[in-house]
Amino acid sequence: MVEHVKRLKRELVYKGAILDIYKDTMELPDGNKAEWDFVSHRMGAAAILPVMKDGRIVMVRQYRNALERETLEIPAGCRDSKTEDTAYCAAREMEEETGYRSTNVKHLLSLRTTVAFCDEAVDIFVATDLEVGTRHLDEAESIDVEIYTLEELCDMIYEGKIQDGKTIAAIMAYAAAKKGGMGKHLDL
Repeated sequence: MVEHVKRLKRELVYKGAILDIYKDTMELPDGNKAEWDFVSHRMGAAAILPVMKDGRIVMVRQYRNALERETLEIPAGCRDSKTEDTAYCAAREMEEETGYRSTNVKHLLSLRTTVAFCDEAVDIFVATDLEVGTRHLDEAESIDVEIYTLEELCDMIYEGKIQDGKTIAAIMAYAAAKKGGMGKHLDL
């Protein structure tokens, strides 16, 4: 059984546009104290796996400052408010980033990105019956749209070419659902 840890103090160190960073003073089960970092993601996020009629998947390639390189990911973004429906957010981000839209959006899974120090929650959806919409990137975004087969994406995961956690989780969950192993609610 895990003994309890108690937070004694939380101090705001940095307040950003979507993240707040805190220094927490913790009391450990043995009575010792430790300082832990905590990152609060205020809005939460949503992501979406856009599947074309032929089964290929629409992906986005963009530069990620934290890694100092481009990454291949599923479309995703922060909610506009804490009350924004995550399915709506995911569909909105898909159209903004890829130019595709869909009225057939189904929940795939929910995840927490980095539980050791951050509370970010991401709801991930699958979109089918894609239609061409209007792409409209944010001013600071530069995104390329690329289309791959599910097999190609799985290979890229195992080759280490795709390393984004939400993208890996979405692709692997979708692949399992396609094989009938899970996700019966998706009607694949």
